[in-house]
Amino acid sequence: MKDCLDVLIIPIINLVNKSLSLVAFSRYMKAAPVQPLIKNHSIDCNVLNNYRPVSNLTVLSKVIERAVAFHLNKYLINNNLDESLKSAYKSGHSTETSLVRVKKNDIMVSIDQGKPVILFFFLSCLLHLIQLTIMHFSLG
Repeated sequence: MKDCLDVLIIPIINLVNKSLSLVAFSRYMKAAPVQPLIKNHSIDCNVLNNYRPVSNLTVLSKVIERAVAFHLNKYLINNNLDESLKSAYKSGHSTETSLVRVKKNDIMVSIDQGKPVILFFFLSCLLHLIQLTIMHFSLG
Protein backbone atom coordinates (compact mmCIF):
# COMPACT_ATOMS: atom_id res chain seq x y z
CA MET A 1 0.00 0.00 0.00
CA LYS A 2 2.90 2.37 0.73
CA ASP A 3 4.03 1.99 -2.87
CA CYS A 4 0.64 3.25 -4.09
CA LEU A 5 0.17 5.98 -1.49
CA ASP A 6 0.59 8.85 -3.96
CA VAL A 7 -2.33 7.47 -6.00
CA LEU A 8 -4.51 6.41 -3.04
CA ILE A 9 -4.07 9.38 -0.69
CA ILE A 10 -6.70 11.67 -2.26
CA PRO A 11 -9.45 8.99 -2.48
CA ILE A 12 -8.69 7.92 1.11
CA ILE A 13 -8.87 11.51 2.36
CA ASN A 14 -12.16 11.99 0.50
CA LEU A 15 -13.64 8.82 2.03
CA VAL A 16 -12.53 9.79 5.53
CA ASN A 17 -13.91 13.33 5.16
CA LYS A 18 -17.19 12.03 3.70
CA SER A 19 -17.57 9.55 6.54
CA LEU A 20 -16.92 12.28 9.14
CA SER A 21 -19.15 14.89 7.49
CA LEU A 22 -22.06 12.44 7.14
CA VAL A 23 -21.42 11.00 10.60
CA ALA A 24 -21.67 7.64 8.91
CA PHE A 25 -19.57 4.54 8.92
CA SER A 26 -20.23 1.90 6.29
CA ARG A 27 -21.48 -1.40 7.65
CA TYR A 28 -18.90 -3.12 5.47
CA MET A 29 -16.13 -1.43 7.45
CA LYS A 30 -17.67 -2.57 10.74
CA ALA A 31 -17.59 -6.22 9.76
CA ALA A 32 -14.44 -8.23 10.25
CA PRO A 33 -13.83 -11.92 9.75
CA VAL A 34 -13.01 -13.60 13.06
CA GLN A 35 -10.34 -16.26 12.98
CA PRO A 36 -9.09 -18.44 15.84
CA LEU A 37 -5.44 -17.91 16.68
CA ILE A 38 -3.57 -20.25 18.98
CA LYS A 39 -2.30 -18.43 22.07
CA ASN A 40 1.03 -20.21 22.17
CA HIS A 41 2.49 -22.67 19.66
CA SER A 42 3.83 -24.91 22.42
CA ILE A 43 0.35 -25.73 23.79
CA ASP A 44 -2.13 -28.34 22.63
CA CYS A 45 -3.83 -27.17 19.43
CA ASN A 46 -6.71 -29.63 19.96
CA VAL A 47 -8.00 -27.76 23.03
CA LEU A 48 -10.49 -25.03 22.09
CA ASN A 49 -9.59 -22.85 25.11
CA ASN A 50 -6.03 -22.52 23.77
CA TYR A 51 -7.31 -20.26 20.99
CA ARG A 52 -8.33 -16.62 21.04
CA PRO A 53 -10.57 -14.89 18.50
CA VAL A 54 -8.80 -12.39 16.27
CA SER A 55 -10.56 -10.03 13.91
CA ASN A 56 -9.00 -7.80 11.29
CA LEU A 57 -10.85 -4.65 10.36
CA THR A 58 -10.33 -3.01 7.00
CA VAL A 59 -7.45 -0.58 6.62
CA LEU A 60 -9.88 2.22 5.80
CA SER A 61 -11.84 1.67 9.03
CA LYS A 62 -8.60 1.96 11.02
CA VAL A 63 -7.68 5.17 9.14
CA ILE A 64 -11.10 6.66 9.97
CA GLU A 65 -10.74 5.56 13.61
CA ARG A 66 -7.37 7.33 13.81
CA ALA A 67 -8.80 10.48 12.19
CA VAL A 68 -11.69 10.57 14.66
CA ALA A 69 -9.35 10.02 17.63
CA PHE A 70 -7.01 12.76 16.39
CA HIS A 71 -9.79 15.33 15.94
CA LEU A 72 -11.50 14.36 19.19
CA ASN A 73 -8.27 14.74 21.17
CA LYS A 74 -7.56 18.07 19.50
CA TYR A 75 -11.07 19.30 20.38
CA LEU A 76 -10.80 18.11 23.99
CA ILE A 77 -7.39 19.72 24.49
CA ASN A 78 -8.38 23.02 22.81
CA ASN A 79 -11.49 23.27 25.01
CA ASN A 80 -9.80 22.22 28.26
CA LEU A 81 -11.92 19.08 28.41
CA ASP A 82 -9.00 16.66 28.32
CA GLU A 83 -8.93 14.30 31.26
CA SER A 84 -5.43 14.11 32.75
CA LEU A 85 -5.84 10.49 33.87
CA LYS A 86 -7.25 9.28 30.55
CA SER A 87 -4.86 7.10 28.55
CA ALA A 88 -6.98 5.91 25.62
CA TYR A 89 -6.15 7.50 22.27
CA LYS A 90 -3.46 9.68 23.82
CA SER A 91 -0.06 9.96 22.25
CA GLY A 92 2.61 8.40 24.47
CA HIS A 93 0.03 6.68 26.69
CA SER A 94 -0.86 3.01 26.91
CA THR A 95 -2.18 0.46 29.35
CA GLU A 96 1.39 0.09 30.60
CA THR A 97 1.77 3.81 31.35
CA SER A 98 -1.60 3.76 33.12
CA LEU A 99 -0.51 0.79 35.20
CA VAL A 100 2.78 2.48 36.07
CA ARG A 101 0.91 5.67 37.10
CA VAL A 102 -1.52 3.74 39.29
CA LYS A 103 1.19 1.59 40.81
CA LYS A 104 3.43 4.63 41.40
CA ASN A 105 0.59 6.27 43.33
CA ASP A 106 -0.04 3.08 45.34
CA ILE A 107 3.68 2.85 46.11
CA MET A 108 3.88 6.48 47.23
CA VAL A 109 0.81 6.10 49.48
CA SER A 110 2.27 2.93 51.03
CA ILE A 111 5.62 4.62 51.66
CA ASP A 112 3.87 7.65 53.21
CA GLN A 113 1.99 5.26 55.51
CA GLY A 114 5.23 3.51 56.50
CA LYS A 115 4.25 0.20 54.89
CA PRO A 116 6.90 -2.00 53.30
CA VAL A 117 6.94 -2.00 49.50
CA ILE A 118 8.29 -4.75 47.26
CA LEU A 119 8.59 -4.00 43.54
CA PHE A 120 8.44 -6.53 40.72
CA PHE A 121 8.56 -5.21 37.18
CA PHE A 122 8.07 -7.08 33.98
CA LEU A 123 11.02 -6.36 31.73
CA SER A 124 8.89 -4.83 28.96
CA CYS A 125 7.15 -2.52 31.42
CA LEU A 126 10.46 -1.46 32.93
CA LEU A 127 12.00 -0.79 29.51
CA HIS A 128 8.92 1.19 28.51
CA LEU A 129 9.18 3.27 31.68
CA ILE A 130 12.86 3.95 30.98
CA GLN A 131 12.06 5.01 27.41
CA LEU A 132 9.31 7.36 28.63
CA THR A 133 11.67 8.87 31.21
CA ILE A 134 14.36 9.44 28.58
CA MET A 135 11.78 11.00 26.23
CA HIS A 136 10.48 13.22 29.04
CA PHE A 137 13.95 14.54 29.86
CA SER A 138 14.99 14.95 26.23
CA LEU A 139 11.79 16.85 25.36
CA GLY A 140 12.21 18.83 28.55
